[in-house]
Amino acid sequence: MEAADRKQLRPLKWGTPQELFDGLNARWGPFTLDAAASDHNHKCERYFTVDDDALEQPWGDGGVKAWLNPPFGMGCGVWFSKIAVEIAKGNIDEATVLVPARVDTQWFHRHVIPHASSIHFIEGRLSYTKSDEQGNVLTVDPAPFPSMVVRMTGPRQDDIVLKPMLRDGSDPDDKREWL
Repeated sequence: MEAADRKQLRPLKWGTPQELFDGLNARWGPFTLDAAASDHNHKCERYFTVDDDALEQPWGDGGVKAWLNPPFGMGCGVWFSKIAVEIAKGNIDEATVLVPARVDTQWFHRHVIPHASSIHFIEGRLSYTKSDEQGNVLTVDPAPFPSMVVRMTGPRQDDIVLKPMLRDGSDPDDKREWL
């Protein structure tokens, strides 16, 4: 895919809900790179924007815990391929990725299933954030689709772990009261 075509797939207008990011960062972080961000919605001190073109450059030289909320759509597979390459080269140690739970898509079957260490299905619908031209976060309605968090931590030794997750990034088993 040409760089110009990839840029069309990457409108980074929608941001990660802060509560979810904070929960995931506490659970699996600290994340040191936001590889798919904008100047208004980045979650890490180090981040790549569309102009930086994260798909065409190395993400680090080891010790990197990447966070991604990449553009949704047919281009998701390109991001998962890039993550697998970056882990294989030792440029990053792991990645945590927020994407729609579209398990019927080619990108899910070709790129997530072969490389994911764990997949966490988020209970309910997330309200992604959107920023205006000045960077002010706007209130938005819940997404019309379910979301999942995919963890990639290197070559998988066992089966993929499938788990539920609450919208604050926590495990529901930690909060359930059993009778």
